[in-house]
Amino acid sequence: MAANADGLDADGFDAEDRALITRLSSDELGQAHIFAAWPKAGEDSDQKRACLQQLRGLDASYPGGLAAYVTSARRLLAQSQRGENPLRSAHGLKLPHCHHRC
Repeated sequence: MAANADGLDADGFDAEDRALITRLSSDELGQAHIFAAWPKAGEDSDQKRACLQQLRGLDASYPGGLAAYVTSARRLLAQSQRGENPLRSAHGLKLPHCHHRC
C-alpha cells in the first residue's frame, strides 16, 4: 500500500484514519508493511476499518503512541544486537506481604 492517502477514500476512511496510515507508513516509522497486503481500495473495507480501530486503540494506550513504541523497540533491538542488556542494573521488585490469597 502506498505511504500516502491516495485511494483510501474508496474505503470510506476519515481524515484521522488516513493520517494514521500515512504516519505509520512514513520513512520515520517504517511500518508500511502493516498495510502492504491489504486488498485494493474498496475491497474488505470493514476489515481494514477494524484494523485501524485496533491501531488507534494501541496508539492511544501506549505512552507517546505507536511512534514511541516503534522508537523504543528499535532502541532495545539495537542494544540487544550489540550484546547489551538494558535490564542489567534492574533490581527485582519486592512485593509487600499479602494477607489475602492473591
